[in-house]
Amino acid sequence: MDKKLVYVDTDLGLGTPGAEIDDGAALVFLLRHPRVEIVCAGSVFGNVPLQDATLNLDRLLTWLGGEHIPIGVGAAKPLLADTQWFES
Repeated sequence: MDKKLVYVDTDLGLGTPGAEIDDGAALVFLLRHPRVEIVCAGSVFGNVPLQDATLNLDRLLTWLGGEHIPIGVGAAKPLLADTQWFES
């Protein structure tokens, strides 16, 4: 059975008060899927600041046995879009 190799790019808010859990839930499903192999995961600004997203990603991967998966740290703010709408 061939596994699908996946890179996960996430603004993981799981564990941060008031943040959504959608990326965390998706990561759990991907880690547990028998035909998926996560080869790397990255954190970006979004639901939470970059530092929180990175820490949350590291914690969740470790908790689920994915500590061997490399983590890349991405953009701390959107490269093109204005985030003023997000701060309201």
